[in-house]
Amino acid sequence: MKGKIPVTGNIELETGEEHWSLLVRGLVNELQISGILEIEPNRRVRIRMIIREIYPPEQLRNKNTSITSSTFDSSTSHGLDRVNKKLLSFLDSQKWIMLGEIQGETTIPIIIVHYHVIKTSFYAQKTKEESSKDFFHLMGPGAPSVN
Repeated sequence: MKGKIPVTGNIELETGEEHWSLLVRGLVNELQISGILEIEPNRRVRIRMIIREIYPPEQLRNKNTSITSSTFDSSTSHGLDRVNKKLLSFLDSQKWIMLGEIQGETTIPIIIVHYHVIKTSFYAQKTKEESSKDFFHLMGPGAPSVN
């Protein structure tokens, strides 16, 4: 099917951690996977991807930044900010990051973040304004990159 998918959204991956660990452990060089996403209400499509890099939770170092503003008083706002920081820390504790590309007439770089604790995945594809090099430069100096 030809068409555009949203730049960012939820994706239902059709593989799991048992497959992802094959790439993490170096037993395979890439994974061909698929995922289902909703492109508009009640309209779902399957996309095929090649995943070249996977970072499991134990390889990720996270630093969360949260700024909460509200119409509540200062003490309540600070409490809400602490709750948000705790939630982010909880979600990140078992987060997987995958780098790859969507297969099609043209390949499109994609980043997938899977939150194990809530069994939910999100994706972001590269926009026309972003360069592929900068798009995959999320791990810092010396980190592997997608070719």
